[in-house]
Order: sequence, then structure tokens, then C-alpha cells
Amino acid sequence: MTRNDLDLEPLSAYGSISVTLLSVNDVREDPRLIGKAYEDQKVRDTIVPIATKVNVARWCARAFENVFQVIGIRSDEKKGTLQLEIEITEFSIFDDFTQTGTASLRINARTNEDMLIWEGQIIGTSDLYVHATDSDGISECLSNTVMVVMYNMFTDQSFRDAVVKAFE
Repeated sequence: MTRNDLDLEPLSAYGSISVTLLSVNDVREDPRLIGKAYEDQKVRDTIVPIATKVNVARWCARAFENVFQVIGIRSDEKKGTLQLEIEITEFSIFDDFTQTGTASLRINARTNEDMLIWEGQIIGTSDLYVHATDSDGISECLSNTVMVVMYNMFTDQSFRDAVVKAFE
């Protein structure tokens, strides 16, 4: 997924705003599990968990920063005008013939003066139909899912209205 796959016009409302990630926390029951897959794609009788040794919260924080850059949202490591606290409540992939990634985030948005301006849940999903033969596709699908969930946050009408109003 690239920025060409997205309608960036709604994001012009954020032109004078910079974003800081105050925190990204993984609050899922088992942070090691990132999905499930059929053990045998042909027989398809047993589903097995997909686990990772990667710290999902750190991976997502880096991915969020990357998305900001890709979609043209300025970020500032310490002093952004819009400050986000993010809890990862769902982050998973289902690997069937098609891979489907899902992410759900609980978000608090604050001004740099610590005024809460928006809180809510944002969900994003993406599908990966084909992946390279030298890749399992999991990272690509989950990266696309992160792009979608961040885009959904910035284009959510209530989020956008709250941010625009706070920085008028």
C-alpha cells in the first residue's frame, strides 16, 4: 500500500499541526500472539497461532511514524501540537489463502498543553491477496493494516473536527 492508494485531500486539515506519540502500549491479552493460520493450506482442518518475538508496541510506534511521513503528517518527537496516547487492543492477521490484518487502537488525543480533545477507538483492516514467493507476507499485510488504521484515524470525522477546532 502506498500514499497513491489513499485520498489525501481530507488530510490537508492537518497542515499546521505536528504529531507526537506520547505512548504506544500493547494491552492485548498475549502480546506474543499476532494471528492464526491454517497449519496446512490444502487440508485446512487445524488452525495454529502465529507468534512473534518482536515487541509489537515498539514495532507499531515505528510504523505509525513511518505512516505520518508517507501521508504527509508532520511529526515531532517531543513537542508536537497534537499528542497521541495509543493502546493496541487488537493486532492480528488471519493467514488463509488471503491474509487479513486487523488493528484496533484506543486513542487519546491531547494538545501540547495537555487538554484532552478526543478519545475513541479506531479500527483498520487490510487484505493481502498475493505476496512474494520469498516472503510469508505477514509483515507486509500488517504494515498495510497500520497504514489503514492511521488513515482511518486522521479521516474520522469526529477526530478531525476535534483537532481542527482545538487548533483554530
